[in-house]
Amino acid sequence: MTFTLPNLPYEYNALEPHIDEQTMHVHHDKHHQAYVDKLNKAVEGIDLGNKTIQEILSSIDELPQDKQDGVIQGRGLIGYVAGLVQQKPNFLWQRQDILATMT
Repeated sequence: MTFTLPNLPYEYNALEPHIDEQTMHVHHDKHHQAYVDKLNKAVEGIDLGNKTIQEILSSIDELPQDKQDGVIQGRGLIGYVAGLVQQKPNFLWQRQDILATMT
């Protein structure tokens, strides 16, 4: 099984002027791709069937010790998929408490 980074459900410039297009490319294409790459490297050679990352993490002790850290680091993908990718582009800007911490 190979994990893949989902595409953004909106354009990279959809969050401007708050987050510029270049930052979104770096954040999505580099930062979050690194989570996926680490996860795939960690599970390389292990038969996981069609388990989701959540299922793999819930049974992390069943993995070889040398693979566990990479899988745990790869869990960053969960937060990403559950958060920014599934939100409308204007979600963050509706949350004044979050916006206040970003300025």
